[in-house]
Amino acid sequence: MYTVLIVDDEEPVLESYSHMLAEGIEGFRCAGTARSGGEALREILEKRPDVVFMDISMPGMDGLETIARVHESVPSTVFILSTAYERFDLARRAIPLGIHAYLVKPVTRRVFTETLDSVRERLERERPGRERASGESPSSRSGAERDLMEEAFLRDGITAPLTHDRWAAFRAALNLESDRGLVALAALDSVQADSLRAFGRANEILSLKYRFLFGRHLGLSVYFVSGEADGARFERDLCAALDEAVGRGTPRWIGAGSPASAPDFSSSRFGALERLQSLRQRSDALVRHRVGLTALRQKLGFTAAEDFRSRFAEWRDDCFAAFPFEEAKLRLVSALTLLLDDVTGLYRAGGGGPAETELDPAAEAAPLRDAAACERWSDPAVAALAGLAERERSANLPVPLVRALSFIASRYHECLQLSDVAEEARVSPAYLSRIFGEYLSVSFVEYLTALRVETAERLLRERSLSVKEVAHAVGFQDPNYFSKAFRKRTGLSPKAYAGQDRFDAAPSQPEDNPE
Repeated sequence: MYTVLIVDDEEPVLESYSHMLAEGIEGFRCAGTARSGGEALREILEKRPDVVFMDISMPGMDGLETIARVHESVPSTVFILSTAYERFDLARRAIPLGIHAYLVKPVTRRVFTETLDSVRERLERERPGRERASGESPSSRSGAERDLMEEAFLRDGITAPLTHDRWAAFRAALNLESDRGLVALAALDSVQADSLRAFGRANEILSLKYRFLFGRHLGLSVYFVSGEADGARFERDLCAALDEAVGRGTPRWIGAGSPASAPDFSSSRFGALERLQSLRQRSDALVRHRVGLTALRQKLGFTAAEDFRSRFAEWRDDCFAAFPFEEAKLRLVSALTLLLDDVTGLYRAGGGGPAETELDPAAEAAPLRDAAACERWSDPAVAALAGLAERERSANLPVPLVRALSFIASRYHECLQLSDVAEEARVSPAYLSRIFGEYLSVSFVEYLTALRVETAERLLRERSLSVKEVAHAVGFQDPNYFSKAFRKRTGLSPKAYAGQDRFDAAPSQPEDNPE
């Protein structure tokens, strides 16, 4: 039976992990919990657990510093990082410590169980003296030794130059036929896919075309493709294999470096990591762009014109920070065209009626040559559209709905129920629910949640409150539910959203060895 220590400064996380272990995960039991780096240090040295789930961000000594201080004393302990947001720069600090996995909270039971399954396999390989339920033959021992060498090579042999003797040992043990090879890194959206099973299926397909080694490290799938492979082609082939394994709709990020020569494959790994980071940054930007524009269209006419103009300005600034100028300008033109159509119906089948505005986004934006010019043009255009939408939609809304929206705007941060709002609007809850769907195309709960999340975005950008404080400030009593609702609407966790430099002039450049 392997022992597990859980280290986290959040009580719900300690309870969740402990509960999953108590319910029974074969071969593991909880040895205890710790709430700080100092407490973890004492528990690890005293209890010598086999596995430690370690939170990164804790008061005082953080998780990586704690691991570094006990790394030499407990070299056989398996450490698993656990954090509420993804950061590539942590890998540079984590790689020398031999971290087994990198989990992003909230951690589902499936991910928790799969991680411990992989830990069990590693412990059984590394501790052949332990009794195994299935027995062990000489051939299985040599297979385990090869697996251990493969894991060591993918963890350490591609991150820094090897000695010639060490490379010769790896090449012989792993039956590599060439002194050349490239490194590729890949990740799937773990919320939408079972990563271990998906990559297993994809690798069966890839093995028909490539000779490669495969492993998992710091939450990424790691490939070493032996020989003179083409990185771009390998990316396409792996993407196609994943399409067959999980379907085309599952987000994935794949980066391959250029072929490198032994004994130093670190340049290929860095190239793969740099490309993967770039793809994930763009993917995050696309999600923010799409979700933000959808929210703007939903609020057009139901938000005061000045407030709408301010929200649009934030979305536009984020767009120009995340994309090259010409692409950002096209996205701005598309957004204004959609908003114009939402207000006037100008581009719908059958044609809209005469519009009160003469706005022509494509023609007016054509001569603009920089972001400042786009701002000067779009601000008054959006203000005019918002004013027109506010007048037209308010005139068409039934009085009870107008009362309800005004009441929600002033009391959204309280524990509001449909019955409370219906009483204020002087109608029955059933009638209010019906006109919400009829006029706004959303339910009361959806409208209230959207308003709370949008307000939370503004508070998080100000960075004056913690995530928990923001959750309570906008009316969420349960921080976990707040995180789920926020991620559903924005594509990011609240901590990830708050931690981003969203208004830099250009996306940040990768560090020397970020994850």
